[in-house]
Amino acid sequence: MLYDIEKLREEQKDFWYLELRRELQNLLQDDAPRINKVAQEVVVENKDFLPDMDVKEFVREIRDYLDYEENSDQALAVFDRIMIDIMEVFNNYLNRIKNIDEMLSIGLLADLTTETQKVMGKIIALADSEDLEGILYDVFSPIETPQDVMEFTAEDVLDIVRDRIKETEVIYCDVVREYLMGKDNSLAEALEIAEEYGYTPANLNSETLATLLKRRNLETELNEIEDEITELWENLRENIEKVFDELEID
Repeated sequence: MLYDIEKLREEQKDFWYLELRRELQNLLQDDAPRINKVAQEVVVENKDFLPDMDVKEFVREIRDYLDYEENSDQALAVFDRIMIDIMEVFNNYLNRIKNIDEMLSIGLLADLTTETQKVMGKIIALADSEDLEGILYDVFSPIETPQDVMEFTAEDVLDIVRDRIKETEVIYCDVVREYLMGKDNSLAEALEIAEEYGYTPANLNSETLATLLKRRNLETELNEIEDEITELWENLRENIEKVFDELEID
């Protein structure tokens, strides 16, 4: 999922604009309906400029509107009495506008953390064998946050998986026998792999054969899903990077 940060900013601005109108109405509609009407007009007519106004400029706009009306003395007297409350409402609006990126950062980091964990689960689920699934789980399950993802490229994490495969061993007689009988009963493939690595019959044993065969099988299985892992990882990383850059998240 790619986030349109500018669209989210505008949605937040619209939300706080409506909240400003609601708070002014709650403050003024009962005791000062005339001032509420003028304040709402000022807000609507200056919608695009409100974030750049300061508090004094805002109340001055309302006062000027009232001053042009007929029989304004009474309304101005009421306005002067409640001006501090109006200033507080508008100052709250400005603070919310100023903190939009901070609030977006909090919300999007939470979303990206959830997305990160989902993607790690999808990557682990790509494995066909329990052996590769275990390795993928060990590598990817500790990656829980967007910050974790940004520390690695897809090539980095695949290299880590390959290193884990190279560390894989098959030991114990029963396990070795079961693996060789299940995967290469004739030992033809295992012996061919051993020959590739320079082994001779003199320095070979069943554990070495089983280990070499298992590593080769894991490498083959990884190669089959490498492109899918890369696509999932890089799409997630691109999304995180875009959010981090636009919101200046470290």
